[in-house]
Amino acid sequence: MVSISDLLNGFHPSIVVCPLTSRVVPEVEWLRVHLPAGVQGLAFASDVLVDQIRALDRRRLLEKLGVLPSELRSGLRERLELLMR
Repeated sequence: MVSISDLLNGFHPSIVVCPLTSRVVPEVEWLRVHLPAGVQGLAFASDVLVDQIRALDRRRLLEKLGVLPSELRSGLRERLELLMR
């Protein structure tokens, strides 16, 4: 299934992102996705800040760092769906 974001990827001037932090807070489960060190080359364990979603101008992105493994991507999707309800 093609998502709206997939359709806009090549055309829209902005992109929606969830920032990362290396200040991991293990007890915060539903607002963060915990990424172990080494995932896509991360030097430190990190958290995806699901509650700080924002749109950025694509020109601000310098390089693609990688793609989350499917199990982490599905966890992110679940948390985003909870947040958007």
